Amino acid sequence: MGSVLVLLFSPLHAWLTSSSSSSLPCLQTSFLLSQNASLDQIATAQPRINDAIVSFLAQSNVQSRIQWTNVDITTSTIDGNGPAIVQMCLYVPPNTSVNQVAMAMSATVNWSGLKTSISTLHRRFQLFDLTTPLQVLNQVTQYNFQRIPFPYVQWYLVVQGRFDYFWPQIKIKHAIAVLLNISSSSVIPQDIIFPPYDAYNDIATILPFAITQVNSSTFARTANTLTGPLQDILALHGILLLTQFPDPNGNGKLQQSVPWPEYPQLDPTSFYPFHNWTPVPNSFVVKLIYGGLLTLTNMSSVILQVLDVLDSPQTANFTDFQTLTLTYPPNNGTATFESSRYNTLDFIVAGDRSTLEANQQTLGESLYQIGVSIFDVIDINSTMQTAQWYPYMQLDCPYNLSALASIIQRIALAAFFSIPLSSIQLIEIATNSTTFEIACNDTLEQRYLKKQLKETTRWSTVMNNFTANSAFCTIGGESLAYPPMFPGSTYGWSQPSSSMDNTCSVNTIELTACDQCDRYLNAVCFTNPNCYQTQTTLLSQLLVSSNASSVFQQLSLSTSANTKTLNTLALYYSCIAAFQCLIAPNTSIITSDEVYTIDINANGANFSTTLYYPQDDIYLVLNDQTTLEEIQINLSSSISNSIFVNVSGTSSSFNVTMDSVVIPFQLPVIAYSTVPATIQRISASIPQLVFLSNSSNDTTVLLNGKCTTCLTQMDECKMSPSCPSIAICWSNVVESAISQLDSVYSTLEISTQLISCYENASLEDFEMFLRVQKCLLQSSCPISPTLESIVKGTMIVLRSTTGFQTIELTPTPAVTLTIGTESIILSSNSISGLQATMINFLSPLCQASIQSNTANLTIQFNDFGAPILPTINGTIYSQMPRIFLDRMPLDSSRFGFSYQSYKQLSPSSLPNAFTTTLNSNCQMCQNLFDQCLLSSFCASIISNFQNTIAGATNAFIGWSVALQRLSFDIPEWDQFAQTLSCFEIHNCPINSTISMLKNGRMLLLSSTPVVLSVTFSSSPFEAAIYVQRFRQPINVSSNSSAAYIQGQFQMNFGSLALTNVSITNTSMELSLNSYYGPTPEFMVTSSEFSNKTIILGTSMVSVVSYSPAAYFPY
Repeated sequence: MGSVLVLLFSPLHAWLTSSSSSSLPCLQTSFLLSQNASLDQIATAQPRINDAIVSFLAQSNVQSRIQWTNVDITTSTIDGNGPAIVQMCLYVPPNTSVNQVAMAMSATVNWSGLKTSISTLHRRFQLFDLTTPLQVLNQVTQYNFQRIPFPYVQWYLVVQGRFDYFWPQIKIKHAIAVLLNISSSSVIPQDIIFPPYDAYNDIATILPFAITQVNSSTFARTANTLTGPLQDILALHGILLLTQFPDPNGNGKLQQSVPWPEYPQLDPTSFYPFHNWTPVPNSFVVKLIYGGLLTLTNMSSVILQVLDVLDSPQTANFTDFQTLTLTYPPNNGTATFESSRYNTLDFIVAGDRSTLEANQQTLGESLYQIGVSIFDVIDINSTMQTAQWYPYMQLDCPYNLSALASIIQRIALAAFFSIPLSSIQLIEIATNSTTFEIACNDTLEQRYLKKQLKETTRWSTVMNNFTANSAFCTIGGESLAYPPMFPGSTYGWSQPSSSMDNTCSVNTIELTACDQCDRYLNAVCFTNPNCYQTQTTLLSQLLVSSNASSVFQQLSLSTSANTKTLNTLALYYSCIAAFQCLIAPNTSIITSDEVYTIDINANGANFSTTLYYPQDDIYLVLNDQTTLEEIQINLSSSISNSIFVNVSGTSSSFNVTMDSVVIPFQLPVIAYSTVPATIQRISASIPQLVFLSNSSNDTTVLLNGKCTTCLTQMDECKMSPSCPSIAICWSNVVESAISQLDSVYSTLEISTQLISCYENASLEDFEMFLRVQKCLLQSSCPISPTLESIVKGTMIVLRSTTGFQTIELTPTPAVTLTIGTESIILSSNSISGLQATMINFLSPLCQASIQSNTANLTIQFNDFGAPILPTINGTIYSQMPRIFLDRMPLDSSRFGFSYQSYKQLSPSSLPNAFTTTLNSNCQMCQNLFDQCLLSSFCASIISNFQNTIAGATNAFIGWSVALQRLSFDIPEWDQFAQTLSCFEIHNCPINSTISMLKNGRMLLLSSTPVVLSVTFSSSPFEAAIYVQRFRQPINVSSNSSAAYIQGQFQMNFGSLALTNVSITNTSMELSLNSYYGPTPEFMVTSSEFSNKTIILGTSMVSVVSYSPAAYFPY
């Protein structure tokens, strides 16, 4: 593929280069967003915060765009809440000054009749924290890259996939801070790096972080210890950490045993090539100390006098001025040098050193006459023995300089960049250009120097101060401050790529099973040195051997390959053989089945037998209650030698058939048994190499053992007389819905569409299909999985909400259930007996539970796959299940192969898994609830509210209670009303206990609106409407825009209600939705006023079915 291009990328650069604001200056500022917020809450609120600030600045005629550059939260966990500070860039037009923006930021404006400042935006825009005003922490200033304070270390983290956006860096930054127990502001993200594909045999991103407040001497050990915990934390947030590399010497020159290839090297002959002359081996450098008042302006005459003395028969036939070694350079062109052994004039001399030493006294006397003394004589060869590499940045300058002028230019450049003179050297003088090179500590310093180079005004000032050439220099070549190899990889930074360049993206979709075989090998084996070396050796042996079986046999007996390597390669080659994939051009593998039998001679008695599988280090416990299905599921998910395992027979005597076994399989051993048991191999697999022109195009997706069982049940349904009609209808609905789920965590309800599928179904077919649905729901099985969705890191799963039925009991406990077109009578002598009978009937169809009292019996249907419940006589309340499809992050445990995706997301919150972590909107409402409890007045109202709904804790579904309307006489009523309004608007559970949630229930608020209707006697009309509590009237006319008037009312009511307004020629209607405050009093003044009516709203809290949509990650 040729040479590799390593791209550097920063989030800020991405936004600049992809937007119309690339030429706009950045003005930096920072805000305190909240005293109690989490990263997820801030990420959710970011668009609204941006809109609020941009809209506010626009009121002062300042147009802007916003890019966040950093977020810091003081918290003890990555998901915790704490004070949140954001730093951002404001991009404004070039003709907008910093002062204009600063004034606009601090202004109080009359916005739609309401005084507004930056501190009131949180209410106007209903930001995520309604109680904390936005607070400007730093005034608006021109953006300036800040150097990171010494000392610091660097930590290179490599994650799978392409992460070129803001929030992953911020999440990782806070994870690091939490693990190191330091402030998040001490963890500074650096330029993102995209390595070539070959570095990790995968698309990956390198995220370097500079870290202060840590002990550099112990950091490497600390980082390696924390790798596991960091990996676990990031996995929960959808980030897969592949490897890491700690650099304790992050703020110093990196040490390397091998020199940086070819260039640069600390070789004086290459650093100072003033002449096309190569010094002979006995050339040397004479270092002289000048005792007079030496300045940059009078140095030239001193150098000429020294050359007259040195360039003589007593020394050699050639002498030239070399450089100045200045530990203490002057402050400007006219300042005098300090006379010191650390400030020397260096001359290169070609000749015999013994001649100079023989005439040293005569030379010394001659030099003394001009105020110069010999400090040292250094053999050039001794300075050429050291070769080291360092990060550097080159400056290409448009001028040709003499030796002395180049030294002055070096001093001026060192002063401009505020770096030691020893860090900058002249490396080349061409006809019309001069190249300087700056040695940097690390990439961070390179970024700083590049930023400084943009200060063109200061450039001219400094150059003139030192009488240097003021022509501007540009960046030439550069070598970056990274380790010699990519972190955790044997691939060098400068190594060419052989298989895939950086232009590869997720657009390259793998669509065959063979592609996944290879991706598995790349991801799992090539990141393991032992596996990589074993696979390389194994493949070379296979391609020259005539007996593949012998090669694999030797591998299984080898002591050089560890267990993890053997298991990895066993699964890989089983995948290759199963799907007929190529391991080399025109070469594949075929193999026969591996079959063994297990006989447990229980003779009908109870038994317990434990099998041990040494290759995978697992135990299989069997007893007289074990089913053949359980054995199948356990072996399918545990055995690495085969991707297809089939179990047949009985639970005490069964055959295990393993398809596509390539690396020899070790039979299990009997670790324990209460009865005699035997294990016998029936046939062994024999792998062979075969000619194959191309890999197969098989796109089969393998599911885990449990989900495979579900599919088997679906196949049985399709082969029954009428169940196929349900299955076909269901499949059509599902496939149509899947096409509409375009992003992760998207969800779609399909209840209505599925109802028709169950019409006219027989009881037998209804039961058969519900068994399939229960299986899919309980195991969160992927629905219609494809390799395309897998490589994108997602899967579709089915979800159902809990269904309820409450029935009135008859004196003789009996019920008639009607399902489809048939009915069945269930009866018993007692209520408990009836419960047991019903549970026994419903258990195959769903996860059923029943609660009862003397009069009623309530059935709870969990994992019920139909949107309709059986019809039961005596039903007094019924809530149907709702069926959803969700696109969720890929969870490899649901599959029968270790599929690899381009983008790993967290599978921690599957939709049917019980969780009490609220989503961001509901957490905002809960924060308001908690803050209300801190106020004695508000807490007293909350207490009354909680007492009112206490009866819901053990209530059945359908329970509801009306809430009393508040009074204006109650202090702080608005804080309580705002809290309840938030819960209703976002459909969030309120005061729901853990036990309620686990039982599939939660409490929701609902209300009807307060409606004000005003009619007028003529058209057009004009009116002023006064609302109790608000000082200013709202002026309304028949010509008013309903949207404008609605906005006026919304500003008055703020977060207390959602307003809606409609206007006709002779009327106006205002609705207050989700309003829990006192009934407002309205007064209308108008000469055309005719009548007004107020419809009072009602509000209640109800027990409803648990909905995952109120919880993370929705």
